[in-house]
Amino acid sequence: MYIFHKMPVLSLVVLLVLVIEDGEAGNNTSNCKLGSVSKNSQAEKEALSRLEPLTNRNFTVNTGGDEAYSYQFRVCGDAGAIPGGGVVQKDKAGKETVIGKYTVTEATGGSKYSCFI
Repeated sequence: MYIFHKMPVLSLVVLLVLVIEDGEAGNNTSNCKLGSVSKNSQAEKEALSRLEPLTNRNFTVNTGGDEAYSYQFRVCGDAGAIPGGGVVQKDKAGKETVIGKYTVTEATGGSKYSCFI
């Protein structure tokens, strides 16, 4: 786990590559507005439907050391209660910075996984 402590972005990527075997589409992902080129193609809708069980939840990764940060990620929602914020960085002083917006994200996946890019 040393690598996750020293590489917080890698920790965040691990959170973003989510493997889900079962899941049914609901209102949360069907209302998700991604900024993909395909404009929510059928394949993208299927990838999002597998993420439905993870909606309405914030996922957080904390780093340590002198420059401690926490990163929040939310599937199809506003991370850190910041409109459009998909990934938010928070420093020790509590300052929040949007480092990723879900409105400029693409969803892709296979039969057993989904990935936000």
